[in-house]
Formats: sequence, C-alpha cells, structure tokens
Amino acid sequence: MIIRKRSIEIVLLGLTFALIAIWAVPHTIAIRNIILLICLPLALVSLKRHLPISCRLPIAIIFLLTLFIWMVVHYLIFSFSPVIELKELTSTGLRSFIGCLIAIAIAAFVKSKKYSFEWLSTTFYIYSFGILGIYLFQSNSLGVWLSPIEFLHKNHSNDGINKVNPAFMASIAVAVAYANISVIFEKYQDLKTILIKIWPHVLGVFASFASVFAVNTKNGVAICIFLTVIFVVVTIFNVLKNFKKNRYLLFVLVFAVIAGGSLWLNHSSKATPGWQSIISDVATSVQVNKYLNWQNTPKYRVPVKSDGHEVAWNTYERFAWASKGILLIKDYPMGYGTLTHQSFPALLKLEGIEIVCPMATCGTHSGWVDFGLAYGVPGILCLTLAIAFGLYAGLRIRDSYAVLACWIFLVALFAPLFQEIAMKHLFEIWLFIIAFASGLVANPKASEGNSNQGMTQ
Repeated sequence: MIIRKRSIEIVLLGLTFALIAIWAVPHTIAIRNIILLICLPLALVSLKRHLPISCRLPIAIIFLLTLFIWMVVHYLIFSFSPVIELKELTSTGLRSFIGCLIAIAIAAFVKSKKYSFEWLSTTFYIYSFGILGIYLFQSNSLGVWLSPIEFLHKNHSNDGINKVNPAFMASIAVAVAYANISVIFEKYQDLKTILIKIWPHVLGVFASFASVFAVNTKNGVAICIFLTVIFVVVTIFNVLKNFKKNRYLLFVLVFAVIAGGSLWLNHSSKATPGWQSIISDVATSVQVNKYLNWQNTPKYRVPVKSDGHEVAWNTYERFAWASKGILLIKDYPMGYGTLTHQSFPALLKLEGIEIVCPMATCGTHSGWVDFGLAYGVPGILCLTLAIAFGLYAGLRIRDSYAVLACWIFLVALFAPLFQEIAMKHLFEIWLFIIAFASGLVANPKASEGNSNQGMTQ
C-alpha cells in the first residue's frame, strides 16, 4: 500500500530527472513537452497529498505564482504585440508554469518525507558532464587538445553547443555542489564517510568548470568563480567559528581555491580579449548616448577610448545594450510583452532606432534586462521579491534543505545579470529552480529537529 501511494512521486521524480538532464539539450522540445504533460497530473496529485501537510505556502511561492497572473494581465491590457505574446504565453509561459508546479510538488514531497535528494541534486551535473565528454571525445578523435575557440566553432553550427546553455547549467551545478558539500561537512565528522559522500559533488564542480572553459564563456566563468569566492568565505567563517568540528573543511577550502584559480588562469590565458581592460571598457560602453556604435557594430565597430585603444567587442555589446535596455525599461515600465521574440529591438523600433545585430538574436545579453523589457517593473518585482523572501526564509530556517535553496537563489539572482536566459527553455529552467528552492523553504516546522536531514541521508 505504501509503495502504491508513493509510486506517483517515484514516477514524478524519475521523469523530472530526465527533464533536468535534457532541458538544455538542443532539439529535445518534443520530449520535454511529453514529460511535462505526463508530470502535470502527477504533480497536482502530489501537491494535494503533501502541500497542506508539509508546507505553509511561503511568500516566495506566492510572488512567483503572481508573476504568471501578471503575464496574463499584461497580455490582456498592456501588450504591444498581442499575437506574438499569446503565442509565447501558450508555449514558453505554459511550460514554465507547469515546470513550477512540478518543482514545488517535488520539494514538498521530498521535504515532507525527510527524503534525501542528493541524487536529485546530481542530476544538475549531467549536462556539464555531457559537454566535457564531447570535448574529450573530439579532442581524442583529432589527436590534439582543442582550444576553447576551436571547440566552440566546431560545434556551434546547426544550433549545437553554444555558450549560453553551458554557462547557466554550470552555474546551477556549481551552486548545488557547494550546497551539498557544505551539508556533508556539517552532518558528518568521520573523514572516510565524508570522502565517500563528497566525491560526486567534487566531480560536479570539476565538470562544470571544465564545461565553461571548453566553450570559452566569460560570464559562465565569472559566475562560477563568484560562487567559489562565496563558498571560500563561508568555509573560512565556519572553520574559524569551530575549528575542531570543521577542521576537515580546510581540505575543501584548498580544493576550491585551487579549482577556482586554475579555472581563472586557464580561461584568461585562452579567452578572447577583454579581461585586462574590463573597467575602462565598461565605463565607455555604458555611455550609450555619447557613443552610438551599439546601434550597428558591424558598420561602426566599437568606440575608441581616451587611451587610443578600442573597447573589447564582446564587452561593448554586452554593457551598451544592457545600459540602453535599462533606459528603455524606465521609458516603458510595463514592458513590451515578448521574451523569445525579443522586446529590445521592438522597443528600439518604437523610438525610431533600427538596431543591426551581428548574431541572429538581439537581446541585451542580460536575462534581468531582457525580462524587464518584456514584463516591465511588475515582472521584475515579482521575481526579485520571490528570490528575496526565499533567501530570507532560507537563512532563517538554516536546515539542509534551506542550504540548497539559498545557493540556488544566489544563482537565480546573479546569473541572469550577465547570462541571456530570459528566453525559451532557459527561462523555463530559471523559473523551475526558483520554484524548487521556494518549495524547499516552505513550512519551517516541518524541519525542526531535523536540521541535518535531507540532502545527505
């Protein structure tokens, strides 16, 4: 009877594992749609079983669900392009909503039963391992180590491997790995047990670092190193707080410093230009009214700074477009209404500016800015408040579930600053992880007395 009752959740978990594993893989939309449709009724049944018992609906979930209400209201009242917006609402919007219900259902079930979800966490590593595997296979086939630029050029055609997917998936994976590592060291004091438990997550960090290096993504490297710095700071604090209990964390501290340092040194030695002059390049790029090159960089190239050097091309487009996007949000606070069919060039057209993009898409290179251009200040408030209240709840609860939630919230907050995730499947993943983390911080009473249970049972 118990097996029957839990069979729905077991199927739901298994299908979600598969969904997470293939979510960022090109040409899998048909499979993902099938998985989502199968999971929807299972998630609703699971929510009915576990949400009233295990969870008080947290403010984070309320704000997240309010976002979908706002998206519908925007279409009905504020849309600039209702036909395209409706198309996106019934595709990306609907898939995102179903994904959020699934994420909340899984979090409610796992937390209510005090189950381990360390194995669920490792699912987020699969994509990075896939990128690393492709890189190793191709390098071995050619008999030479491919440079990041060669690897990306070889796989970028035909909607293959790009920079955006590996950057975001690696950022999530690194955050999940550091969360699990932190909980393992908090729960166990025996070094042998720690080593047995920790190795999948150490490999997850390694694969994630290797994948962002392989595709030569600056923002992916930046977010991974940012998370590593946070992990190092928290680890130092824990060691100083209780050296006897946390002495083994010193090994992890050394690993994190070496891993982060190696990633930075290898990436900076092979990356496209820009890191050495990043501050002056950004200072010039944000002056969008003075330098109009951003409207047509193929024709006008990039501005020349006062020192006589050109701004790094990738830095200029990223910060100039984002800066102009922020100004457009100020002018159009309700938003244009489209994500995949990007709002940035559409709003510029309303101002009489025809932007010329070197690539097929014309987003601002910032997920937050692109999202704000689509759904305005109300949309931004819904997501930022969901993340903010989720972080507050996680820091207040401080159980193992909350540790993972806080790390995920950090990725959901900072990665979209520089990663183009406000479109297609990446938007769905973004909302999924916010919903999952929000579910993990629901109902503090369910975790009292079990602060070390959960991820590492």
